[in-house]
Amino acid sequence: MLIWHRGVKAVSASVGEKGVSVDAFFAQLQQKTVPRVAGSAVFLTRTQNNIPPVMRWHVARNRALQQDVLSLTIDILNVPYVGEEQRIRVEQRAPGYWHGVAQYGFMEHPDIPRLLQGVSEINALFATDDATWYVGHETIVAGEGGAGMAAWQRHIFAFMKRNCTHVINHYHLPSDRVVEISRRVAV
Repeated sequence: MLIWHRGVKAVSASVGEKGVSVDAFFAQLQQKTVPRVAGSAVFLTRTQNNIPPVMRWHVARNRALQQDVLSLTIDILNVPYVGEEQRIRVEQRAPGYWHGVAQYGFMEHPDIPRLLQGVSEINALFATDDATWYVGHETIVAGEGGAGMAAWQRHIFAFMKRNCTHVINHYHLPSDRVVEISRRVAV
């Protein structure tokens, strides 16, 4: 657990991207006349206050963004179970853009598509067969300095990261509608 904890901290420090606020991001979209295309997208992210890095990368590469977008943060709490009344909260932060936080206990098995079906404000937009799911994935590689981790710890962490349950399976995402955006992270 110590190696996992240190590795996750090292990855976070290495990625350490500067966040872009919701207002600034959508102002850039208008300024650059980035089209909003038909459809819906769900971006899984750890970011709660800014635009998800995967969403920024998607727009930069594809030069378009779906009409309806949900960024979703999944929090696994330090309790075995979370009551349904505390499960999810969603708020609209810009036209066509919502942010949600889903909470689960460590003994629960999250089923994110089923969860979104129960949220009346967004069910029609994101729980359909039209929604595309975007997931970021980090591939761990050895870097110089090692972020304070010994080489043997970096190797064990990389092994653990490669062999953990994939997010698509863990959250029961529809594998035929998931876009995985990968990047190499040096620790």
